[in-house]
Amino acid sequence: MNATGSKKTERPAPATPVAPPNFFALIPANAGIDFVKLSPKMALLSCTLILLGLVSILLRGGLNYGIDFMGGTLLDVRFSKSTAVADVRAALDRPELLSVSVQEVGAGGNEFQINGRSAGDETGATVAALKSGLSGRFGEGSYEVVRTESVGPKVGQDL
Repeated sequence: MNATGSKKTERPAPATPVAPPNFFALIPANAGIDFVKLSPKMALLSCTLILLGLVSILLRGGLNYGIDFMGGTLLDVRFSKSTAVADVRAALDRPELLSVSVQEVGAGGNEFQINGRSAGDETGATVAALKSGLSGRFGEGSYEVVRTESVGPKVGQDL
């Protein structure tokens, strides 16, 4: 009761508005991470990872340069039926070809990417040697050359 004799009803205090959650904040405003204290450890970790990468490159025999830097001829070949990679490699094991690499690029075992270089580094000679090796092993109509690309040794050396 108050001085006038009437009962006074107390009103509750107004509620403070609650901020909506910030769903886009990945790191809170005060994460509590002492970055200055961790910097020497993180620098050591970074250097260790870089050295591991360099050692890995050295142990694998250096960088694997593609046709862009070495020069050579690239053939994309599609066979009419599934063919083993080992059979394609065996067909291209010829004395006039210096280096040949075969990769399967299709899901069904019938598409291959062939990189090759011949002794003369001539595009026509390399393509002819690759095609004659495939024709000799699989027959003339059993494959289709989808794409042919060539990079000469001068362009590869300039790159």
